[in-house]
Amino acid sequence: MNQKTEKNYKVFWKRITNYVSKFLPNTAQLTFNVRALNKKDVPFIWGKNQQNEFDKLKCLLCKPSTLAYFDLKKECLAIVYGCKRFEQFFFGQRFKVQTDHKPLVPIFEKPLNKCPPRLQRMLISLQIFDFKLEYIPGKLLTIADQLSRNFQKITDNINHEIVSAYVAMIEENLNISDNRLEDIKNETVKDIEQQEVLKYIRNGWPNNKSEVSESAKPYLTFNDELSEINGIIYKGNCIVVPYSRRKLMLQKIQYEHFGIEKCKRLARQLLYWPGMSKQINDLVEKCDLCDQYQNANAKEPMISKQVPQNPWEILSNDLFYLLEKNYYCRYL
Repeated sequence: MNQKTEKNYKVFWKRITNYVSKFLPNTAQLTFNVRALNKKDVPFIWGKNQQNEFDKLKCLLCKPSTLAYFDLKKECLAIVYGCKRFEQFFFGQRFKVQTDHKPLVPIFEKPLNKCPPRLQRMLISLQIFDFKLEYIPGKLLTIADQLSRNFQKITDNINHEIVSAYVAMIEENLNISDNRLEDIKNETVKDIEQQEVLKYIRNGWPNNKSEVSESAKPYLTFNDELSEINGIIYKGNCIVVPYSRRKLMLQKIQYEHFGIEKCKRLARQLLYWPGMSKQINDLVEKCDLCDQYQNANAKEPMISKQVPQNPWEILSNDLFYLLEKNYYCRYL
């Protein structure tokens, strides 16, 4: 093994031991011969035993149990791990956390109930810390996570059983009947747009906007907020309503004739689809009953003056414009 290969190995192994060994079982026993190369005064000889251990290590790193998190979740999990690991130094102190994953910054600035369900559990565990999340480009970070720099794209479906067990509580707290949920789930299966979005949620969104299908582009700007629970798409804690049920939802939203703003507030607590606010606005504006009973602006009463008793007792002055330029001035 040449000097360059030896250097690459040591850099790789340092990052593995620093970041990934926590998630691998029996790392010390599995890599006994490989770790021996790191000892002082031991010649760097890469033999069959080292290669076998290295191949086993690569297989472990590619298993779903190790790669069970999407990029967004992995970045958030790294923050949780760092804060928990150094809790004795951070607790009660104001500190700064740097990340090279820019979409994570606006998520941390949102209220907890507005964050994606798959991240809420991690964010709850960070509530005891007082820190500010700051975006730093990856090239400026001193140490990068080895797996984030040398990753292999996995196309197999990942088991979300653990995550689903947590986010299922959202369904229980929704102000919606089980029959309605089942109906939305069935219509989601039939909706071409929803199925396209589900494909991106499960397999990941393309890096380039041009690679996203036209039907899914309205969801691209907030794709980090989208999640799937039992076949239904959620934006945060709101159900993404399939196209065939949007007209029905509009009728239920406007049933009480609350007016534009209140109808919008009620809808945003539970439902979402692209263009929902505009459709509510148009529906309420066309409703004769809403127009009849909406709060009108109060009219200002005319301010009357007491009738004067004598001539020239009350005088007033006004500024007006002369069309003809008389007396060397257009204004009086």
